[in-house]
Amino acid sequence: MPQEIDARFFVDANGNNYHDVGEEWLDGLQIKWTDPIGGSNFKTSYLDEAIDVNHEAHVEAVEEGTHKISIWDQPGCTVGWITVNGVRRPEPGSQDVFVQVPKTNKRLSIFVDVQCVQ
Repeated sequence: MPQEIDARFFVDANGNNYHDVGEEWLDGLQIKWTDPIGGSNFKTSYLDEAIDVNHEAHVEAVEEGTHKISIWDQPGCTVGWITVNGVRRPEPGSQDVFVQVPKTNKRLSIFVDVQCVQ
């Protein structure tokens, strides 16, 4: 079963620091993903329903271990709060977040949601 990390960006229209119904996900924004042994790649958020990528910077088939997701200010997104699997990071702004992928045979999607403030 596939394990994946999906970073999603949104404009927080109501200012509550979380993505809510009606707040659109943004495409064309990047993250840098670094795997547990140091390999890295840039990923860009996009929509492709045919392969189940829904406005995400999609990292697929991740192995167990600690993955680093680097997030920074870029045109269209000044980084506010970031949540990893529903848990808000202690400080807002550009940063590296570390995602622990457990050993599992089950399908697993870990979401990194990025609030874009204007």
